Amino acid sequence: MAIFRKDSQTGRAWLEFDGKPDVDTIAALKRDGWRWSGFRKQWHNNRRFVKPPASVQFEDGGMVDYSAERSERLAASAEKAGERAATARASAQRIMDVIPMGQPILVGHHSERRARSDISKIDRSMQRSFEEHKKAEYLARKAESSERHQARLHSAGVISRRLDKLRAIVRKLEREGRTDEEIFAHYRAQVVANEAELAEVAPHIAAQPKAGDLIKIHGLTVRVSRVNPKTISGTVEGGGANGRTGKWDKSHFQGILESS
Repeated sequence: MAIFRKDSQTGRAWLEFDGKPDVDTIAALKRDGWRWSGFRKQWHNNRRFVKPPASVQFEDGGMVDYSAERSERLAASAEKAGERAATARASAQRIMDVIPMGQPILVGHHSERRARSDISKIDRSMQRSFEEHKKAEYLARKAESSERHQARLHSAGVISRRLDKLRAIVRKLEREGRTDEEIFAHYRAQVVANEAELAEVAPHIAAQPKAGDLIKIHGLTVRVSRVNPKTISGTVEGGGANGRTGKWDKSHFQGILESS
C-alpha cells in the first residue's frame, strides 16, 4: 500500500511505498511520468492533477508543504560542506606542521619520496577544502534565498493576490457547472486554506470590503462605491486627492477603516 500526497505550494504529487515496488510497478510509474527522489525516498510527479497508476493501491495522505523545508535542508547541507572543508584544511595543516619552515626537497636523499608525497597530499587537501568552502557558501546563499521566498509566499500581499486568482478559477468552474469535479474541490480547498492563512496573518485585509465601507487602498482613504472581482471603485476622502473618484486593483487593498 502506498501513500499519496500533494504539495500545497508546488502542486507536485508524491507517492511513498513501504518498500521497493516491483519491476512492473516501477515501469508503470515511469510511463506515467513519475520520477524517483533520492532525498525523500519517494516518487514524485509535477502534473497537478495526476493520480498513481491504476495498478497501484494507495491511500490519501493529504496535503504537505515540502517546499517550506527546502531552506532548512540547504542550510544543513551548507553546514556539512563547511565541516568537510574544515576537516580537509586540518588534514593539510597536520602535514605542514611537521615540515620545518622553508625546508627544501633534498633531491637524491632518502627523504625525497616522502617529501613529494606530503606536498601532493597537502595540495589535494587544500584543493578539497577550497571546493567544499565554495560549496558551503553557495548552499548558504541558496538557503537564505529560499527562506526569503517562503516568507514572501506567506506575506499578506502575496496571499491576497493568490486568493484573487484562486477565486477567479472557482467562479469560472462554477459558471461551467464543473463543481462536482476533483479540480473544483482542489481549488476550493486552496481558497479556504488561503483565506484562513490571510485571516491569521492580516485580519484587517482578510475582511472583504463592500459598498459604503471606508477603506485604505494604495495608501489612500477611499469610500467604496463598488466592489468587483478584481477591482474596487470609490471616492477618495481627505488629503490632496479629496473627492477624486477612481478604480484600484484589489491587490492594493490595505484594510477596512470603517464598516457601513
